Amino acid sequence: MSVRPRATGFFASVEGVDGCGKTGVVQYLREELTKSGLDLVTTREPGGTAQGEALRGAVACGYR
Repeated sequence: MSVRPRATGFFASVEGVDGCGKTGVVQYLREELTKSGLDLVTTREPGGTAQGEALRGAVACGYR
């Protein structure tokens, strides 16, 4: 029988309508959790690449 290591990470998702403050919440959480010594990876979808950012711009077309 093999023993699997216990998972030590977690996945969190911040969702909401456009303009409700998701980006600010993620920035605050990232700062606070980093101060606590946690390693973080933050992303936004679609995003993180030049193509993803271009897609975000195309989808937003005039909503910002």
